[in-house]
Amino acid sequence: MRNITYLLLRRMAEEDDRLLFLFLDSDQEFRVLQCAGQGNRELLAVNYFHHLDRIFSSGGITLLTGKVVGDPPVAPAVMAGNFLEDVIAFLHELRGGQAHAACRFHGEAAGAGQDAAYHDMADLFGFAPAAQPHRYHCRLRGSHDQLGVLDDFARRLDRFFDGEHPTRVTCHEFTPAGESVAPARTVYTGNYVLNGQGLCYFIPFAHLRLRMAGPVLGRIARAELGDGFVSANLPLLHKRTLEELGESEFRPGVERQEGRVDLSREFERQFFGDVMLFSVEQLTAQGYPRQFLPEEAIHSTVQATAERLRRQYEEKQQQIRKRMEILDGLLGDRRAWWNLEPAAAASLEAFRRFLDNMQRNFGASSRCYALVDDGRHWNARLESIVNAIGDYSEVRQQWERALHLE
Repeated sequence: MRNITYLLLRRMAEEDDRLLFLFLDSDQEFRVLQCAGQGNRELLAVNYFHHLDRIFSSGGITLLTGKVVGDPPVAPAVMAGNFLEDVIAFLHELRGGQAHAACRFHGEAAGAGQDAAYHDMADLFGFAPAAQPHRYHCRLRGSHDQLGVLDDFARRLDRFFDGEHPTRVTCHEFTPAGESVAPARTVYTGNYVLNGQGLCYFIPFAHLRLRMAGPVLGRIARAELGDGFVSANLPLLHKRTLEELGESEFRPGVERQEGRVDLSREFERQFFGDVMLFSVEQLTAQGYPRQFLPEEAIHSTVQATAERLRRQYEEKQQQIRKRMEILDGLLGDRRAWWNLEPAAAASLEAFRRFLDNMQRNFGASSRCYALVDDGRHWNARLESIVNAIGDYSEVRQQWERALHLE
């Protein structure tokens, strides 16, 4: 649908070549998240349109991406490992006190602290993995005890499956927008701006319905535009869930039924989206998409990328399974006060339900991994990726003719 909208936007651009087109998702807001020890605040702090006008008026820029603050822009499929690590750290710290002792989970900013700290495989994107677990930041105000913070955290666990990360939100760090402009490599599809000439950069391979479309578009734009594709410190606030519902209003690929969560479709879209992304990244280094590459070269790149990523996903699954065993042991520890305090029963049940859903999606009998590893499905997905990459140049030419951009 977004790509089809470009046809109307191109007509508007022909009437006024000064127009800029801003794309954002329905779960984004024109706010930023300020993180501080006394609690996080959502602020109207950025004059977006003023800065965009100034940046594009400087000339030479075709496509600009902002970023997102708040909830991570990635799927739970690639956050399970580090979230389990944080949940375990929370319970270890909680076990060191008593149920009715004063809550200790205050006094520090509740942010991720570094780029992609929410991502289990941050190293794939050139970021160092977080060295330590991230501490939960209690949202409760006024006098309350450890039983209260246990309940507060328990109420948020299920939101993880809709993409919220209770321990690793991204906070806004102020830098003047004009000074923050820098070459980019990823398009955040919930926050990007282009001019009329940039309408040739449609969302690629949309018919495959894979995740990572923005990073794929970013690699293509970087290869072709160079310094004409930039990022700037103009973030939007990202909210995965509705506060009154406790879950996403609509989340494709996440199926819920009687408390059970099935992430297999989203997981599959994430894995093969990663295959698409890192295949395109390698191919752009060889001149793609402007330079013709034989199908054999595309096929071998996609095949090798898929096999490499599957090994990395397997390593992460083993780590996740070990952490689930640790969490299971903590929840079942008869000496822990949450098993001795009747008032903790509802919270303990929520933690158990969370662990059950984690085991269902990331354990030994996971439908997520079974779907990815199905031989026929694997081959069909890789074939569709190879074909889409090979057809892109022709599709792009057709697109530019339709938009009168030739």
